[in-house]
Amino acid sequence: MKKIKECWPLGIFLIAAIAFSWKFFLKGLAPIPADVIVGIYYPWRDYVWNGFAAGVPFKNGLLSDVVSIIYPWRVYAIELLKNSKPPLWIPFALAGSPLLANFQSGVFYPLNFLFWVFSNIDAWSIYIVIQPFLAGVFLYLYLKNLKLSQFASILGGLLFAFSGFMMVWFEYGILGHAGLWLPLVLLSIDKIKKKNRVFWLVGGSFFLALSILSGYPQITIYLLIASIFYMLFRFLEKRDKKYFLPLFSIILGMGIAAIQILPGVELLKLSIRQTDPTTASFSYGIIPAKGLISFLAPDFFGNPATGNWWGWASYNESAGYISVIGLVLALYVFLFSKRKDLRYFRIILIFALLFAFQTPISSLPRKLSLPGLSAAAGGRFLFLIDFCLAVFAGFGLDEFLKEKNKKKFIISFLFLSSCFIGLWAIVLLKDRLFSSNLDLLKNLTIAKRNLFLPTFFLTLMFPIAAINFFPKFKKFKFVLPFFIILFCFLDVCRFGLKYNPFVSKEYLYPRIETINFLKARAGIDRFAGLLPSSMWIPYKLYSLDGYEPLMIRYFNEFMTQAGNNNIDKVESGSRWISVNNFSTKALDFLGVKYIFSRKPIIESDWDPEYYKFPEKRFKMIYQNKTSQIYENLESLPRAFIVYDYTIEKDRTEILRTINNEKFAPGKVILEKEPNIPIKKQTGVEKVAIEEEDYWKNDFIVKGNFSSNGLLFLSDVFYPGWKAYVDNNQAEILRANYAFRAVAVPVGEHQIRFVYDPSSFRIGKIVSFTSLTIAILLIAFRFFRDRKI
Repeated sequence: MKKIKECWPLGIFLIAAIAFSWKFFLKGLAPIPADVIVGIYYPWRDYVWNGFAAGVPFKNGLLSDVVSIIYPWRVYAIELLKNSKPPLWIPFALAGSPLLANFQSGVFYPLNFLFWVFSNIDAWSIYIVIQPFLAGVFLYLYLKNLKLSQFASILGGLLFAFSGFMMVWFEYGILGHAGLWLPLVLLSIDKIKKKNRVFWLVGGSFFLALSILSGYPQITIYLLIASIFYMLFRFLEKRDKKYFLPLFSIILGMGIAAIQILPGVELLKLSIRQTDPTTASFSYGIIPAKGLISFLAPDFFGNPATGNWWGWASYNESAGYISVIGLVLALYVFLFSKRKDLRYFRIILIFALLFAFQTPISSLPRKLSLPGLSAAAGGRFLFLIDFCLAVFAGFGLDEFLKEKNKKKFIISFLFLSSCFIGLWAIVLLKDRLFSSNLDLLKNLTIAKRNLFLPTFFLTLMFPIAAINFFPKFKKFKFVLPFFIILFCFLDVCRFGLKYNPFVSKEYLYPRIETINFLKARAGIDRFAGLLPSSMWIPYKLYSLDGYEPLMIRYFNEFMTQAGNNNIDKVESGSRWISVNNFSTKALDFLGVKYIFSRKPIIESDWDPEYYKFPEKRFKMIYQNKTSQIYENLESLPRAFIVYDYTIEKDRTEILRTINNEKFAPGKVILEKEPNIPIKKQTGVEKVAIEEEDYWKNDFIVKGNFSSNGLLFLSDVFYPGWKAYVDNNQAEILRANYAFRAVAVPVGEHQIRFVYDPSSFRIGKIVSFTSLTIAILLIAFRFFRDRKI
């Protein structure tokens, strides 16, 4: 009976998670925005899906990153592991880029075991829908350790699990999984004075490692900040040096995750992360003061799922909603509770608010160039904000039910009520206040419509407070915690379901005639155009295009300046690369053989496609519905032999030369002399690549060299790639600014390319050593307790 009393709350979290994802469990729909593939993008939109002749209605285009990079990266990594290959590199986009090192692939996150048990989409779906359950249970356990009641701990857990932050990033997976370990890290710190503190020290290291391995370092950094400050807080509170022992957990946890950290740091140094203008374009994700309204009414400024968002930047950078009733309880405790153990959460909440919203200090991470934070979106501090608000709401429920500080609770309630009255005054008097601003009048109509539900949940506090505070209703008081938890869950659940789609699995990268044609013809030749960023990865097609927040800097510089004949200085661009200048000769030596395009909707005598694809260079080889495929007749293969090269160390001059119309694609520009003499002569010679192994990042190129020459490979140059000429290691030279060349002597040879970075090898050793230490510590404690 005692075990049932202790465990029944876990059933509540399980029921809540299943209820939220009922479409997956009962209808077989997947929590992934695959509807944007067939509903927005060509060539899929040319086809009729599930009877939608006018096009599949898509729910939320803002989630497209999930199907363009997050899911394809994860599935490809798992496929490499299943083929006994380390998932270190992905060759399908951006002329190749690191896979493990980009963090977001989440290669070694333990829950990936699901992909060995279920199909890819079912494994992904379970990985997604389990987030609220884990987040809720973990915060429940932490709050119980703080001596909160079961009901209060359940409420806190549910509000964290289904908070605005967790819901808008729900289908990404990586942010939620990175953050849900925070309660257990804090719990392990609190347990440091218990008898089994070795278990909690090691456990804390594993919880931190799991956050790192989940795939989103920014949230892990916030978790670390909160954890280190928690140690300091406990030390100052208890004056016990044992509270510094978790520093060992942090070191050990980072050691366990070194297999991820070291390659990631290497890529970070060589990437565009610090110069990428993307986050700067929306004020580094800093939320304007008006964003506070979203804590009261999450859709006051509209919602991308209903196509009426009229706020700033991006909706998912400003969603911190935890329900209206939850906010009332949290505000009550935040303002008036005198409990000492809440001081930590007050400080963290204020700290996070100051950095998430536009304040005098919110720009400090940029000004101080703080590692991992200077180029990050400030709105992600909502993770800590929602965590603290959920904790406050749990405390608030206990204090509310104990009838402590009735007047102060009423003050908190009246304060929020006055905020709602102010919002209603704005939307009801909009015609008088803003009569000359037609756009704002239209937007405030949206706001008015989206105020009704939050206001309804606020009014529910009247009967709840009456039952709690008036003696004549005492006999009904026992039902209050049930109804408060239910109302809060319904509120946040509605918010999450409105934003997140559950869609038919057949929408996920369906095979269609156009893509089948290209797949059958292309092999490892590259294409450009039409297909949205990286959505060709599941088809194992190759392109220079792509999207990567940690894109290799010199490749980005090359592609950003491609076709520019007036280069003053080399500059990198954004995290998106899309080839749209088809006149540049660089496409030829980079093996771009096919161009995807859409034919003009309106035919006319003036045909812009003629000028984009002149017949001397491009030939149309396929047309279906609105899609066209052209062949680049001057394209060179992925790898070829050349004997003509020049040496140029000035990289600006290299780009000028390559962008010159007279540049011959069969000529290579090196930055240093090859280690064997090469007699210069014009022309290129073909080689053979073992294509079936190419995507596994360990492949062989066979060629017959008529004299000493260079094997040019139009894959991006990056440390860790090794070349072996007939089993003898050879130097890989940086060629044509960002690509690879190997000097090969005369004769017939096999050149093997394999990606084997030292950062990964060292990371493996450190991780294995750290894991061994962790296991030995637990084993030592176990056997010592048994006195063996």
